[in-house]
Amino acid sequence: MTASQIIIDSWNLCKKNAKAFVPYIGALLGVSILTLITDILIGPVDTFDQLIKGLPFVILAALFSLVGLWISLGMITAVASIKKAGSAKPIRTVLTYNAKFLWPVILASILTGLAIGGGFLLLVVPAIIFSVWLTFTTHAILLDNKKVVESLKYSKSLVDGRWWEVLWLILAPTLAFVAPMILIDKLGIWLIKVITELSIAAAAIGAAVWSINIVTALLILLISPLSSAALTLLYLHLQERK
Repeated sequence: MTASQIIIDSWNLCKKNAKAFVPYIGALLGVSILTLITDILIGPVDTFDQLIKGLPFVILAALFSLVGLWISLGMITAVASIKKAGSAKPIRTVLTYNAKFLWPVILASILTGLAIGGGFLLLVVPAIIFSVWLTFTTHAILLDNKKVVESLKYSKSLVDGRWWEVLWLILAPTLAFVAPMILIDKLGIWLIKVITELSIAAAAIGAAVWSINIVTALLILLISPLSSAALTLLYLHLQERK
């Protein structure tokens, strides 16, 4: 499988099954809005008293992040179901089934983070090596019911002997799908610079910043199924070659 094939297959899968991913995008949009509102309510946290007062909202924001992760895991399951069975189950069914995997995925993510962080303490290169080795821990837990430690070993086994190939197959689709977002972000920065140089009112600058942030956030949501599809298709492909 080539990088271009992953990109094309991911695009086609999401395009043909767009209706299956709309509920996930809508749910993530709802969580993003609630998180934004919570962040506004928390406000600046410069003192211990402010932290105590904002603690309920901090806990609420953490819960929203947890829900966002849960929904994202659902997209991985949906992609795998479409690839294997030709269709995805309703989002409620998928999320209910995936609930049992939430804490194992979090624990595996923590262990992965510690491994990559340990790699950074040594040198940057070991951290990069570990990050590629452990890319598929979530997929191993979610799609093959692997235990936490077993998922780390299984992910590495899929990458062994083809590290450079897997690195490219991860990076290429990511760059392809993220490129539009980077372009809009750069255009936004340029627009804000022009507005500032023209000494336009601060309200206009604020409106421009908010508009750019909203467009970027919407692009991230729209790209999320493609990113999930690319990594999941790669995981399934590596399994076939194992």
